[in-house]
This record gives sequence, structure tokens and C-alpha cells, in this order.
Amino acid sequence: MIEAVFNHQSEFRRTPKYGIERRSQNWRSCRYMPLKSLLPIVEMGFGIYFSYFIYYAFSHGQYFTLPFLVMFQVGFFYVAFSSLGQRWPRFNSAALREVAFPA
Repeated sequence: MIEAVFNHQSEFRRTPKYGIERRSQNWRSCRYMPLKSLLPIVEMGFGIYFSYFIYYAFSHGQYFTLPFLVMFQVGFFYVAFSSLGQRWPRFNSAALREVAFPA
């Protein structure tokens, strides 16, 4: 991206998704698996961390900081749960909607 800002020409390389390595391979039968890491757990930890500070700010009357702390908390929890939903399909929102609102 920085190369584009400085008008530097470079080769475009497409990153392989869904484990496709040959042109003849059908992408519809492949399943995208993100890398497994501890990042969702770290994000969950930050969400809990900001939950504590929301409690602290509320109990000490620091009401002006609450909107910002809530934004951080919701953001970290959203990203953590989204990452977990991609990793474990039973946690994804479509499956949860089906359970909550069956057709």
C-alpha cells in the first residue's frame, strides 16, 4: 500500500485462499480455515479488562470516560467473538439465529 502512495510499480501477488494451489482445483469444495492463534483469547482478555474499567469509572463517578471505554469493550468483544465464530462454526451468528428463530 505504501508503494502505491509513492507510485512505485510492483508485482501483484494473489494470496491463496481456501487452500487452492492449482487452477484445476475447485474452490467451492474447499473450506477456508484461518490460522489458529491465541489472538481471540487476547482480544477477549482486553474486553474483560475494559469491562473492569467501565465498572471502576462508573463507581468513581467518571462518567465522561464511559462512552470511550464502552466503545473499546464492545470492539474487543465483537472482534473476539467474530474470530471464534470463524474458527468454530457452531458459534457463528447464522447458526445462533437458526436456534433462536427457527423457520
